[in-house]
Amino acid sequence: MSYEKVKKGRSIDSIVFHIEKKPVAKNEYYKQEEQDPVYLENKADREAKQKMLFAEAMQSPYTKLLGEKWLINVADMQDISTMTGLAEKVYPLYDELKEARGLKGVETHLSYVASKQEGYSKRNVVKYLKTAIEGYLPTVALQDLEQPERANYKKPRSLEEVAKDFLPDYQNETSEAEKEELRRLKAEIDKKLRGEGLDHE
Repeated sequence: MSYEKVKKGRSIDSIVFHIEKKPVAKNEYYKQEEQDPVYLENKADREAKQKMLFAEAMQSPYTKLLGEKWLINVADMQDISTMTGLAEKVYPLYDELKEARGLKGVETHLSYVASKQEGYSKRNVVKYLKTAIEGYLPTVALQDLEQPERANYKKPRSLEEVAKDFLPDYQNETSEAEKEELRRLKAEIDKKLRGEGLDHE
């Protein structure tokens, strides 16, 4: 930008500004880059990943819950960027909550989030839901420490399964002679139980 002083007589009457647009260097190679095999391969990989994440999001039970709570709408579900963002950034966090509280716990969280949602013109549903669950997970972890009974623990192992962690594997080291003696004693006991070998008056 430059300026020029316009004088009338000895005094300055006005100032005229001259603004020149700064030239931007053209990328003469962008068409070549778009045909580069590596560029095309990376682009194809990104598109394939997006399609995979979109399909996962549409089949996820979390998408159904979000729709039921009116946290996402039809336009969101048709938007690839939104749904892939949910699948990549939000749903893994819901998995953590599901592990701790079950699917019912996720539903309870979403009901709370929906009740606190305020209308806004420029929606960023991925950022909103991600911020909400990131703020809630530490609370869940703290609750599980203070109240273990609230945790959604997996089915407890049987006593036998637990015992295997502490008891050495049993090994039958009885000798053949000892086995034979045990068989003889068992036979005698069986005879006495049947009334054989008893003295009768």
